[in-house]
Amino acid sequence: MGKVFKGAFALLALVAIALGAWRWVTRSDSELATLVEQAPQRVREALGAPPASSPAPTDVATPPADAPLQYPVPTDPYTALPMLEASDEAFVAALGEAVAEPTFTQFVETQGLIRRLVVAIDNLPNGRLSMKQRPLKAVAGALAVTGDESTLTLSADNYARYGPLVALAERVDPAALAGVYRHYYPLFQQAYQELGYPDAYFNDRLVAVIDHLLAASPVDGPVRLVQPHVLYRYADPALEARSPGHKILLRMGPENSRRVQAVLRSWRAQILAQ
Repeated sequence: MGKVFKGAFALLALVAIALGAWRWVTRSDSELATLVEQAPQRVREALGAPPASSPAPTDVATPPADAPLQYPVPTDPYTALPMLEASDEAFVAALGEAVAEPTFTQFVETQGLIRRLVVAIDNLPNGRLSMKQRPLKAVAGALAVTGDESTLTLSADNYARYGPLVALAERVDPAALAGVYRHYYPLFQQAYQELGYPDAYFNDRLVAVIDHLLAASPVDGPVRLVQPHVLYRYADPALEARSPGHKILLRMGPENSRRVQAVLRSWRAQILAQ
């Protein structure tokens, strides 16, 4: 329990520091020491830093002291990271090592990737997914359907379009991916706060979204469609009312959906491992 609270306070320190101090492409040890020196006393104690020589500044925005973190991420506050705006090269390279797949970038929009991931993850349970900020490139080919106007259904050929992406996800080392995520977590937190969540914690949101996706029920039978205008819609109002994340799994087909959920369970376990 002590380690959990220490990790939570350490992350609170990072959030407070990030709000006013992300001005460097990288930080030296002396710069980081200065930032920790300016942290509130309770945060300094959690980090094992000596007492401050002067009172901490009061103009640094911090989350409420009693705001509980459900899933704190253990992070070294002295780790030098790039600015969020300049993080693509380092972050994509680190992902490449975790994925161990030289061609993985053919599936990923690498520009502004951390921000894209945060926006997409936040929108999966509700709202609409932004095509401009999607982290993954569009799956090759057009939506495949079968039947005529009265018997229109999703085709098995459409499910096959997602096969390469699902296979890539299965090849990712969950522990290595979680390590990259923990290392770059302060940037994910910063991107999440930029969306308008100054007191929220991104890792809590991530776990909640994974749980939302794991709760999706695959549809094993034919998935009926209608085409009232240009775009297709699900004929079943209950399917049409599903969240964007559940609809993505639905378009993948039942087998791919179950494989993706198995991957998500492995990722969730590693993200929460401390």
